[in-house]
Amino acid sequence: MAEAKGKGPSRIWRLVLVLSLALNLAVVGLVVGVGLRAAGGKPPRSVEFGFGVIGQALTQEQRREIGRSLRADPSVRRAGRPNRVMVEALIAVLRAPVVDEAQLTAALDGASRRAETLQTAARTAFVTQVLAMSDVERLALAERLEGLSKRRDR
Repeated sequence: MAEAKGKGPSRIWRLVLVLSLALNLAVVGLVVGVGLRAAGGKPPRSVEFGFGVIGQALTQEQRREIGRSLRADPSVRRAGRPNRVMVEALIAVLRAPVVDEAQLTAALDGASRRAETLQTAARTAFVTQVLAMSDVERLALAERLEGLSKRRDR
């Protein structure tokens, strides 16, 4: 009978330890994921430059080439990631008891300029990519674009 009592608590403790370990691993994974994202981590596997269906119509290699072009573009590097000062200014505006429209607009201006710089660089890279295509590649792009467009219209 003492043996049965000894097994009961050990099973419970084992279960508690396993659940605790699983929870700890989940928290560590979450922290590492957030840390990698905040530190820049690895670059995304594909480049999303806001062209929607046009970007989808490009081949993977064409998207990679545009991504390489963007990473090499000095204006994109200067635009950088949103800096901490801009984010902190936005946080301060959002936490204020009354949101001041002028302060909110000013806090978002940096992000708007950055997005505009990236959009312009992406458009330039896309145009360069299309101009470098052979007739066959360009017509294939047009076919993929038409197919994607028709699917979206349904």
